[in-house]
Parts: sequence; C-alpha cells; structure tokens
Amino acid sequence: MLRHQCTIAWLLTVIAGLAPAAEPAGQDIVFKAACDGTEQRYVLVLPKDFQPAQTHDVLVALHGHGSDRWQFVRDPRDECRAARDVAAKHGLLFVSPDYRARTSWMGPKAEADVVQIIGELKRQYGSPRVRLRRLDGRHRSAGLRCAASGVGRGRGGP
Repeated sequence: MLRHQCTIAWLLTVIAGLAPAAEPAGQDIVFKAACDGTEQRYVLVLPKDFQPAQTHDVLVALHGHGSDRWQFVRDPRDECRAARDVAAKHGLLFVSPDYRARTSWMGPKAEADVVQIIGELKRQYGSPRVRLRRLDGRHRSAGLRCAASGVGRGRGGP
C-alpha cells in the first residue's frame, strides 16, 4: 500500500512539473475614449515585483487581425509568449489594447485610443519609454510611433 502511495505521489510531482506556467494576471482596464466617449478596453500586466514609486518602461503588444486584447496575454504561441517573457525579464509594464473591432485593422479611433493609453501610462506610472510591437511583422502607424516617443506631444524624445 505504501509503495502505491509513493508511486502516486511521484507521478503527481512529475505531472505538476510538466504543467505549463501560470498565465500572467492581467488587469482588464476599461476607459472612456476621448475621441468619441465610447467604452474601450486594454489589458495591463504589471511586473512581478512591481514598485509603484519607481518609473516603469512599457511594452505595448498590438494583437493581430481577428483577435483581441487577450491574445498576447494568454496565447501560448511563441511570439505571444516571447513578448510576455521580454516584459517579465526587464520589469516592463505589459499592455495589450483592443482595436475596437475583431474583424478590422487599426483605424483612426483605435490609434487615438492607443495614444490616450500611452499618455495615461506616462502620467500614472511615470513611464519614460514606451515600445510598440506588432510581432507579426506588420507596420505600425507613424502617429503611434510619435506618441510612443513623445515626439510632437511636448514630452521630448524617447
């Protein structure tokens, strides 16, 4: 009987070791879009040892066509996992906004939402640098690149 209990305990230990790592706990943030007053959302994942008094750089992961804000937070694909790993390794705030519609690419209102989110993150967390990443190889708009660096918005360079 003891032998069977030890075997079962060993199997449970092995199975637990093979289990995938837990998903990062993302906060589903709701905000009112300044451009049209609608309710919009993004996910914010804070670094493991988050210290509110410290400034934190930000990695913004822009989801692909047909997905939503949770893609880069939960998806096990390599590019999604890699984005989370980079943010975790470097203690970055990890942000994944929605684009307003699952079936369309980013438009002017969605771009305005991301610029608004970046401004709020800079105010709330003192984030000096914001990095925008579309890890599927597609382009980002010039407006977002300017907003991320602070160019043209009175915040100086990156």
